[in-house]
Amino acid sequence: MDKFRGVLFLLIVIIISTIAFGADPPEDEDPYAGDEGSASEGEVGIPTATTDTCPSGYTCDAGSDATADEEAVPASFTVSEDAPLTKFDNIPADTEIHTEYGDFTGADFSNAVFGNGGLYEATISGIAAGTTVYFLSSFDDQLFKLEAGSDESEVRVIQFQKNGSSQDRVYMELAQGDSISQGELLEKMNYHFLAQDDKAMYIYNQDQSTEMQLGQQSYTGIYNESFSNPTDELIGTQLTDQGFYNITLNNNSTYTYNLDFLNLSLTNENKKPFTVCKTQEEECETYNLGNTFILYGKDKVLKQDNYTIVESYDENNVIELNFAEQTAYLSNINPEEDILALFRIGYHEITETQDSIYSNTLEQEYPYLFTSYDSDKVIPALIIENKVLIYEDANTLVKTLPVNEEMRNSCLLYTMNTIEGYDETKPAYC
Repeated sequence: MDKFRGVLFLLIVIIISTIAFGADPPEDEDPYAGDEGSASEGEVGIPTATTDTCPSGYTCDAGSDATADEEAVPASFTVSEDAPLTKFDNIPADTEIHTEYGDFTGADFSNAVFGNGGLYEATISGIAAGTTVYFLSSFDDQLFKLEAGSDESEVRVIQFQKNGSSQDRVYMELAQGDSISQGELLEKMNYHFLAQDDKAMYIYNQDQSTEMQLGQQSYTGIYNESFSNPTDELIGTQLTDQGFYNITLNNNSTYTYNLDFLNLSLTNENKKPFTVCKTQEEECETYNLGNTFILYGKDKVLKQDNYTIVESYDENNVIELNFAEQTAYLSNINPEEDILALFRIGYHEITETQDSIYSNTLEQEYPYLFTSYDSDKVIPALIIENKVLIYEDANTLVKTLPVNEEMRNSCLLYTMNTIEGYDETKPAYC
């Protein structure tokens, strides 16, 4: 019997330890599943208190009702710089909350963890549009600025401490229109997340990587870039001083990039995700090397100022766009599609096929991001000079054609007659 009691006691100790030091949720599962409160509920060393019995480091004032001589004084709650980490189950909605990083009122705070002059986590409901709330990271010097996007917004912020091989994380569940700005304490906040759905998620990890769903993340710094994720699937990136390191784009996701005159957007039009990398040290389907973009494969659409300048249709395409030198180059050693890619520059639309290259004249002017087009076909490079496309060899496979069908047929007839040796005057529009 004593042996049985000993085993039973050991099992109870193990169960209690498991609850007290709850493991980090698997990455593929909902971090909030089955969690009715805060992650801090089971954390050792974080006591629970109420504003009725205000602990050391905090100031709680119940306020007063209005009288004939004096106006009403709202309840207030102040967190000092040396306040210990403390959990408060509920703070009334009309309480004025004062922290070292900002003041806020008018919302209902529950399961809130305060300390060190600020707020670490909470469930907040009934936030008025435009309200600003600051959250601290429990494991580094990051500060998160939450701005409510609509009235009655509800936000949930939970921090999980590392356990085993996992890492510290901050989970933020946001409503549509809510935004998160992120940066070092009291420094400029360069990273931003905008929730595009009421179930949007933003996760910040100990290694300074982020994951998000149903939203848009942006970097406002040297390069000014952003990417969107319209799906429920979490996608992520690594944060650096120079912006995002690698970005994975899901189907219909778009990556934008602004540098000097560049205002580029790259869209994934395939169900297969692909990654945009900043260096060629890793194997990726797309590279942003600053002034050069390299696109591998098909179903990629690149725009400048919302003008579609490149469409890639073949899986074996390698398209290099050097914006500093204004050159475009396509190589494909094993073409599969009849049409490989399409490029637009100025009034010219260049279409490369397996056998030849065509240039149609456009009615609308497109950006002049490159003035030289070349490929691995044995043809002269196409050059744009004074908004005119020129090439040297009359017998080349390149043909420049107007949009108008009758004019286009006249140009084709002229080209054929020239090749057959007839001496004809070239139409001005060809």
